[in-house]
Amino acid sequence: YVTQPFVRITDTTVRGGTSVIFTCISPDTDISIRWIFNNQNLQLTERMTLSPTKCGLRIDPVRIEDTGEYRCEVSNRFSLKTSLPVFWP
Repeated sequence: YVTQPFVRITDTTVRGGTSVIFTCISPDTDISIRWIFNNQNLQLTERMTLSPTKCGLRIDPVRIEDTGEYRCEVSNRFSLKTSLPVFWP
């Protein structure tokens, strides 16, 4: 089973034209991570990059359309848990 993850934001005082990094924090290993934006699968754009393990999401530069609710979902073969939403900005 997996533990409920949580999302940390590196810079909550972001101004337009700068970047923001969301990190999905989970103590579990051998998991899959999926990002959810405004209750839908996050569609990556050319401004977004995921870390190799998908736990980190960087948006550079951030724009007004990136405003909203972010969650991460962790899963393994046995269970799936979604973080509480974080709102940016």
